[in-house]
Amino acid sequence: MLYLCWIFLWLVSRERINGFNISDCSTKKLIWTYHATSEEEFILFCDLPELQKSHFFRRSQLSPTQVPELVPCRGSKDLSNVQWYLQPQNGDPLREITRDHPSIKSALHFSTIQMNDAGSYICRPRIRSPQDDACCIKMVLEVKPKKNTSFPCFEHKHKQFLLLGSIDPIYCPSLHCQSDTQCPEVTWYQNGKLLSEKRGNPLRIGEVYNYHRGTYVCDYNQSYNTSSWIVRAVVQVETIVKNTNFKPDILEPDKDTLEVELGKPLTLNCKVRFGFEKDLKPVVRWYIKDTDQRQEVPAPEGNSSTSMLKDGVIQHILSLKEVTQRDLQRKFICFAKNSVGSTTRSIQLKKKKGVVFIYILLGTIMTLAGMLLVSALLYTYWIEIVLLYRTYQSKDETLGDKKEYDAFVSYAKLSSLESEVTSSLSEENLALNLLPEVLENKYGYTLCLLERDVTPGGGRSCLPRYNVEQKGQFVCRRHCKYY
Repeated sequence: MLYLCWIFLWLVSRERINGFNISDCSTKKLIWTYHATSEEEFILFCDLPELQKSHFFRRSQLSPTQVPELVPCRGSKDLSNVQWYLQPQNGDPLREITRDHPSIKSALHFSTIQMNDAGSYICRPRIRSPQDDACCIKMVLEVKPKKNTSFPCFEHKHKQFLLLGSIDPIYCPSLHCQSDTQCPEVTWYQNGKLLSEKRGNPLRIGEVYNYHRGTYVCDYNQSYNTSSWIVRAVVQVETIVKNTNFKPDILEPDKDTLEVELGKPLTLNCKVRFGFEKDLKPVVRWYIKDTDQRQEVPAPEGNSSTSMLKDGVIQHILSLKEVTQRDLQRKFICFAKNSVGSTTRSIQLKKKKGVVFIYILLGTIMTLAGMLLVSALLYTYWIEIVLLYRTYQSKDETLGDKKEYDAFVSYAKLSSLESEVTSSLSEENLALNLLPEVLENKYGYTLCLLERDVTPGGGRSCLPRYNVEQKGQFVCRRHCKYY
């Protein structure tokens, strides 16, 4: 199903191209033939707004009896969003092409133009009304090989530099004339916009600012015998500052010594900032100097690498698989050089100390902290720990002692008047209710309570002695009324 959809879209696009009649273009009587030096950058503009302006100018010059022509591109809103077509010279059918310029909208860009790029190029808006077929521009591109004959000018570079704050001109490549009488009129474009007030060569722009950088295009007419054409050249302009007067600035290493561990891998960074130079040829490398040598030896190239960072910073890395005892006797020297001079900075490796001591100290602190924590837990939960121990050991010291009771409980009785005044937690309540509930019901001990377990009769003085002998323990809570 998807395959059929692709076939349908292809047929629709082919029908749209086949239905496009390039003879309806408003520029059919004005065919531009460009000459471009082979294997150079080239740009074609689709200046549809200029087409409307020229139509309005011709329309204003018509007499009242003449019928005005329809305004081209009247139904197209975005004239900068265009589609390009190519009609090859060999007679192949018209086809769509896409070579967008990175910064100039509605421009067809050739990074390196070749002889086989010759042909008729047509541009028109992507979004337009069906009746607006005349909204298009046709350009015939002819690429001729470069010849060093009969041209009254010699060549300038296609990449030129302007010094900020100065008054520098921009020259049209292959058109550096010796006198104004030999120079044809030149049309200049900056980033796709026509510079209508600039018609000469070189292009003089006054004091140079950052906004003067960009892509410039120069057009001029040239003729030979009975034929004539428009020569177009592209110039990439960069704004620069003055060359630096300072040596390179080494950012790393920033210390004279570096602590390392023997047997471990090591990476040394030589990071250098270079000032601006138009033709910068930086040199950054590592040197190694032993204590018994007078001269430095370049570090092995296989162990180093160089990378370009931002803002003119270059980093050169030296990698050591493992640090040896010999490396501690060496000096590693970071070397940087530009056209002004050279700069060096050395670093000495030093064995790292105190690692074992730190480990011992940390272990001791952790051990003491653990002992303090355990002591605090034992102090806080000692009773619970003992009871848990007895529970899990399942060992009862009262078993096998041939005693009927595990403990004897005695308390002081209060008179009826005193019992009314005291709180609910009285001696009698503690002995008869709280202790049996905890010791007997929860932990399984057997208590001997005088009122509960001893029959009436007998002397009181001998009863505690008898019970202590017959029981394992004697529980007594001292009270001022106890006698």
